[in-house]
Amino acid sequence: MKKIKNSFKADAVGNLYRSSLFLAKGNVTLALELLDKASDSLSEIKKRFNLSSLKKNQKIFSSKENQLYWAEKILDQYTFFKSKFLS
Repeated sequence: MKKIKNSFKADAVGNLYRSSLFLAKGNVTLALELLDKASDSLSEIKKRFNLSSLKKNQKIFSSKENQLYWAEKILDQYTFFKSKFLS
């Protein structure tokens, strides 16, 4: 595994994981903040998730089933970027 200590992209990949974790636990606000921070360093995230729409329409996350669905989607992006940058 490559060492990329102090890398903004490594931090962004970690934020994707944390976003997925907190969304699965039900903390929608923190999850969206972490997803937003990840998108600052990973421009592809902005293309794959419409963050402004997700923030405005938080009714999407009203049920636990939807939260878990979106957590899984974010986790998929985490595994993609982890393999892209950290392996």
